[in-house]
Amino acid sequence: MKQSLTGSLTLVMALSATPALAEQKMMEGMPIQEMKNTPMQMPASGQAVHTARGKVTKVDAATGVVTLTHGPVESLGWPGMTMGFRVMDQALLDRLAVGSTVEFEFRQGEKGYVITGVK
Repeated sequence: MKQSLTGSLTLVMALSATPALAEQKMMEGMPIQEMKNTPMQMPASGQAVHTARGKVTKVDAATGVVTLTHGPVESLGWPGMTMGFRVMDQALLDRLAVGSTVEFEFRQGEKGYVITGVK
């Protein structure tokens, strides 16, 4: 019984690795421009900058947090969702009115994602 279970587990592990190996093989020699995950913009600080479009659902000036319902963020592989972002500069809050739709740039901060610019 123990041998049968070990053999079954080995087979399951081998089969689950097969799709990943096949995908890796398909990507060999592929020009970087054709890969699904494209390079991200890198600011001088070395942190990736991401962009998204979203609707402002809440602005909390006291904490400097804005809640947005945004579309997919390809550079992170995120689907659309609603989430809170801190703002890098409190002056950005003037450009983030509840109900408005904005394009925004953000990056990973020490305590979550931080909006660095709004268009």
